[in-house]
Amino acid sequence: MRNFLKNISIILLLININFCITSNAGITTSNIPLNHKNITYIATDTVQKSWWNFDIGILGFPLEEPPIDHAIQELLSKHKGDALINIRYYTKKSIFLFMTRNTLVVKADIVKIENTK
Repeated sequence: MRNFLKNISIILLLININFCITSNAGITTSNIPLNHKNITYIATDTVQKSWWNFDIGILGFPLEEPPIDHAIQELLSKHKGDALINIRYYTKKSIFLFMTRNTLVVKADIVKIENTK
């Protein structure tokens, strides 16, 4: 019984050492200008793209920059859209002992341009 309580205490301690931090990185209305009166478009779908990496160390600096432009182009080509609107992106950081997982999430609405007059 004593060994069991010791194991449970260690597991609870390890769970409490794990930290998760989320921060809003930004928001923008669209990736191309769509505010002209002669452009009409329809929103087709809401999509999301994630990217992450691991760091090892006390401070946990990312090893590389997140590929935001590549993620936007991939979303457009994958869903056959003309533009993205309501683009929101945020970061999450999970820390467990000396390892850090950095995650960037990009969410947006895909639009199809119907016509331009």
